[in-house]
Amino acid sequence: MNCSGCSDKDIDKKSLSCNVCKLIFCYECLNIDAKKVASLSKNQLASLKCLTCSNVSRRRNNDNTSARAKADQKVEQHSHKPAASQSSSHSGNCNPVPLTLDSISQLLDEKLSLTSPFVINMREALKKDIKELVVAEVKSTMTGLMTDFSTTTDFLASEQTDIKNKIAERDSKIEELESESIRVQRELTSLNNRLSAVEKISRDHNVEIQGVPESRSENLLGIFKSLCTAVSTPIADNDIRGFRRVAKIDPTSDRPRNIIITLSSPRLRDLLLSAVHRYNKSNAKDMLSSRHLGITVDSRRVYVVEHISPESKQIHAASRKFARDNSYKYVWVKYGQVFLRKDDNSNAVRVKSCDYLKSLV
Repeated sequence: MNCSGCSDKDIDKKSLSCNVCKLIFCYECLNIDAKKVASLSKNQLASLKCLTCSNVSRRRNNDNTSARAKADQKVEQHSHKPAASQSSSHSGNCNPVPLTLDSISQLLDEKLSLTSPFVINMREALKKDIKELVVAEVKSTMTGLMTDFSTTTDFLASEQTDIKNKIAERDSKIEELESESIRVQRELTSLNNRLSAVEKISRDHNVEIQGVPESRSENLLGIFKSLCTAVSTPIADNDIRGFRRVAKIDPTSDRPRNIIITLSSPRLRDLLLSAVHRYNKSNAKDMLSSRHLGITVDSRRVYVVEHISPESKQIHAASRKFARDNSYKYVWVKYGQVFLRKDDNSNAVRVKSCDYLKSLV
């Protein structure tokens, strides 16, 4: 190994390195006594610096305590010793070689050559420093990324927890609303049933006559009296509480408006309905029509039925259609309820709603 200061060779055991530039120098270039090297402390060795790294101003002032100055003195001594010996042996025939810019340039070229120990050691030192800087920078970047990642994951975890809490709150609210909806539906069903019962009771005294032609000069009381006479069931005037025509469900229909007769009791209503049923059964070829009521201008079939609610009328209409499509023989209304019978040997079925018909298929 060569000394970076005086270029002496074989200084492996008599050299130390600068702790700044990491170059190798012999004891003489560092101006250190070889006998005192062993007595140097670790702190002294750790703070050891060459001339270039210790003090630039001292190098400019030619302070001979530095390693570089020591090396220059050795070079100068080596350059003068041959001249002195030659002058003594040859009586002053040879002159010393002068120090020129070319010689300095050549010396600098040798020092800064890519293969010179100085450049090699400098490159190694730079590689080590760059490596340490890169490692430190990577560590710093990784630490920052880890911190950011940890912050992000903590934020996402917090947001996820909030979302879970909100979802749980919404689920609880939905369950409450569903329970409330079920309760309201039950109450609504109960109210509908009660309303249907009230409507049924309010119609218990009524008889509905369908198919009677309308005229401006008509006498509804006289028409009803004629009907009672035709079916042989006379009803006193004081048992007739009221009579009127009601609006049609379908205004576009050409059927005449129905006549509602209010009697004094449900018993009289049932007597009249039974009489009409017996009349039609015994006169199958000449059933009750407007001709029997004294209306001869436009004779058409007349029907006498119970006065039922609009909901029951819908069920009755759906039941009649169902009976035609599914070969049911009988459909009738009694006490405001709609009944079906498949044939003479089948049991009667009460139709509770239009949806109930689907279960009979």
